[in-house]
Amino acid sequence: MPLDPKFRSFVGQWDIPYVYGLTPGELARLINAQKWIAKRPKLTIVPMRGWYRSMYWQDTGLEWVPSSPHIPTSDTCFFYVVTGLVGEGLPVNHGIGYTLPFQLLGRDDFHAFKLADQLNALKLSGVYFRPTFYKPFYGGLKDKMCQGVQVVINDPDEVNLANLSVILMEQIHKYTGGALFAKDPPADGKGPSMFDKVAGGDELRKHFKAGGSARELIASWQPSLEAFRKLREPYLIYSNHPSASAPVPAAPSSSTPPTSMTSSSSSSTKKSEAKAPASSTETTEKSAASKTSAAKADTAQKDSAVKKDATTTATTATAKKKAQTAKAKTSASTTAKSTAKTDKSKPKAAAKTATATASSNSSPPATASTSAATTTSSTTASTPAASSSSATAVPSATSSSTTSSSTNH
Repeated sequence: MPLDPKFRSFVGQWDIPYVYGLTPGELARLINAQKWIAKRPKLTIVPMRGWYRSMYWQDTGLEWVPSSPHIPTSDTCFFYVVTGLVGEGLPVNHGIGYTLPFQLLGRDDFHAFKLADQLNALKLSGVYFRPTFYKPFYGGLKDKMCQGVQVVINDPDEVNLANLSVILMEQIHKYTGGALFAKDPPADGKGPSMFDKVAGGDELRKHFKAGGSARELIASWQPSLEAFRKLREPYLIYSNHPSASAPVPAAPSSSTPPTSMTSSSSSSTKKSEAKAPASSTETTEKSAASKTSAAKADTAQKDSAVKKDATTTATTATAKKKAQTAKAKTSASTTAKSTAKTDKSKPKAAAKTATATASSNSSPPATASTSAATTTSSTTASTPAASSSSATAVPSATSSSTTSSSTNH
């Protein structure tokens, strides 16, 4: 929407698009350098760190502070562009007076599903229109049941907000049978209507009133849009992405303002970004990246130390297990030798028993003694079995010790 000088006002003061795509600092540089104000100040811009044109508010990690009672969230800014102009004197409610400011388009005589079907049939990328019913708490349609659509933006990257605004006005004008722009909006005091002031002129309203299309209107704005993109290029401070941070160049001076501007949003020119030298912003980002890399390296070193300790512990446990196994084998071998020695003493004991038995045949009183000797021999014979049992128990204890060691590890 080019600004017609006859409609210049507080709400449409500068020769810039409806959505101009500049930060306050960048806009100030443009206004100052183009001498759009009589008394030019000595302007100093303090650049932000860590902000790029491709970011949305949520990407900044900052808390949103409502800039107006009707801009409660950062997402409301999208809808403000899309429906804000509709609410300036046109007979349609755009959510003001209800809990979804700028997100609705409705009226008490609209049919929600019919309007939603008409808009969704356009298959506009990144946006969906949900049938809705609501009753405003204040405003011109207070306490009246309204029907209409809720504008749902699924992907802001796919939506040209200013173009969408024009398309919606065209579609509602058709839906109402040409009634949307049939009557001129009420004048703002003695001057033009607020609708024409915000639109930057009466071109948009008269175009639709005469039966023109949104596509024709948008196409007519492209030359002035391209002119503004070139005009603003020297005043851009920030790049689209971290890889091409732009410096803060000295604002060039010019006494000739642009002849026309458009209302379509635009981004910074990549060509100038590619040639831009490194700025303090980029240096800060690189420093932050360097610190991040150092932190990652330190973490990796600590992880390596932990793994090394774990490996050493495992190796120690394995060595301990082997030592215990070897000890168990030695103990078993010693026990086996002791058993063999005991087995060799068995014949001698048997011979003594036989002698004692022979003697008992001739000396009956010795029976008790012989019986005692037999008992002793029997006890001695049972010793290897006990030793064998003890030898068997050693590996079991070793196994238990190994399991315990493994568990502790």
